[in-house]
Amino acid sequence: SVFIMNTKPNDSRFYQEIKAKGNTHYKLSCWIRTENVGENNKGGNLSVDGIIDTSSDIKGTSNGWEYVELYG
Repeated sequence: SVFIMNTKPNDSRFYQEIKAKGNTHYKLSCWIRTENVGENNKGGNLSVDGIIDTSSDIKGTSNGWEYVELYG
């Protein structure tokens, strides 16, 4: 598990390198819980470095852990 805390609006991330095969589809998934993420900001999400698309983002204060997926 990873814990990220921002004391002010900011772009923070946890980076994990994984091995992947070319021309192969993958499903990435994780559980996200947020607290006081502003509605005008991008919320907690799952993304791939160098790719613009992200999973759905979680804003505000989540009601427990929320599951997100990203396919690529």
